[in-house]
Amino acid sequence: MKILPSIDLYGGKIIRLYQGKFNNIKVYERSPLEITEFLKDLGYKDLQVIDLEGAQKGNPVHADLVKELASTGLRIFFGGGLRSAADIETAFKHGAEFVYSGSLLIKNISARRELFKKWGNRIIPAVDIRNRKVALSGWQSESDTEMMEIFSDLYKEGFRKYLVTAVLQDGTMEGPDISLYTRILSELPQFQLIAAGGVSSLQDIAALARTGCWAAVTGKAFLEGHIDLSEAKKVASSDA
Repeated sequence: MKILPSIDLYGGKIIRLYQGKFNNIKVYERSPLEITEFLKDLGYKDLQVIDLEGAQKGNPVHADLVKELASTGLRIFFGGGLRSAADIETAFKHGAEFVYSGSLLIKNISARRELFKKWGNRIIPAVDIRNRKVALSGWQSESDTEMMEIFSDLYKEGFRKYLVTAVLQDGTMEGPDISLYTRILSELPQFQLIAAGGVSSLQDIAALARTGCWAAVTGKAFLEGHIDLSEAKKVASSDA
């Protein structure tokens, strides 16, 4: 399993939300570029970058910063506020290697087909789950469609990598929603599932590896020193 360090951006700074709520923001002192150098020193090649300000406003705000981060040589998994094909095109032009798309893929069947035809699995559906429902528009609304139906529809269109965020775990440091990922992978074992939300320890990483997840996202835990990223790599690649 891959470890995917993650930073959330707002106003050019690294922040974290608690359970996806914009009225509960924590700002970190380290800059995004400092984080990229830190990760490179540890041998990491990937960084997830979520434009939370973009997600809130409905259009990407930090595309220029993504370009700067990508220039360091890290592969950038970028999402947040990408509500149109033009937004996604901008993200790729600014150096993103993979782009997350949530509301656009879930709401618009023709768009998902066009996007997959053009970029294939460089487009990663970002499916945010709250109370087993799909949260949309920066977690500010919910879909009435059952989550497994949405996963199945996206899979039929060819998508194979998925970012699945357990919103109520996000930023809580209370552990991931193992039952959620177990259910998804039991029904769709071909998924390359990127698990996000609540990862707070090496034990959490081991548990996610056992479920068969393709990657585990760590944000707050590594930013605050609760997870040693060097050890995390070892746990993720072991049979623990």
